[in-house]
Amino acid sequence: MSTRIESTVEKLPEEIARSGASGKQHVFVTILDDKEMVKLEELRRLIDEAEGSGDCVDGDEAFGEIRRNLIAKYPELTDVASDI
Repeated sequence: MSTRIESTVEKLPEEIARSGASGKQHVFVTILDDKEMVKLEELRRLIDEAEGSGDCVDGDEAFGEIRRNLIAKYPELTDVASDI
């Protein structure tokens, strides 16, 4: 079973340890720069706003854009991006 942890680089080891993960488990870490974090926060704000208004945000489209941006920045993620 997967566990999602959102953290900073500074606190990530502590968060992983707190999750109870074993030393043999694999982890997938995506490090967002400040610009990407601002986009993610804006996306979350828009989702919250849309939920309150009754309008819908196309999640597939929004997360597809995030995937494309991550692949453009980190081409090595091409093979794993469909799992994100």
